[in-house]
Amino acid sequence: MSLGELSARLQGRLQALTGGRRAASPGHHRTLRATIDWSHDLRTPQEQLLWRRLCVFAGDFDAEAAEAAEQACGGGALHSDDVLEQLIGLVDKSVVLRTDTDPTRYRLLDTLREYGAERLAGSGEEETYRIRHLAQVEAMADRAE
Repeated sequence: MSLGELSARLQGRLQALTGGRRAASPGHHRTLRATIDWSHDLRTPQEQLLWRRLCVFAGDFDAEAAEAAEQACGGGALHSDDVLEQLIGLVDKSVVLRTDTDPTRYRLLDTLREYGAERLAGSGEEETYRIRHLAQVEAMADRAE
């Protein structure tokens, strides 16, 4: 593959290595997904829920944004008061990265965000939480104006 073709395929990181020669070991090509599946399965149900919902952030975010009730992370089985505790758990387990900035910001690696986004879409919650995230961004823009 050319560099451009490979780059285009990496937009779907978890599917990029699933094809190939028939002689190639299927397990070898699924190692990344299997590792992330294993990590996901080790998380508590609330951590899994937060992981999915944090995927609405395209870049980094702060704890306040993740905690906001109207934002994509709180609600349902995950009360907004519990978000910070679950976020700390995901940082401790290296699912979410903490930046060395002041104020502290958080982010997901692109591959983990893509995995979480797949889970969010599969949960049937994607539209709801993307709309909530959009509403939060619009409110921030209104306050800034």
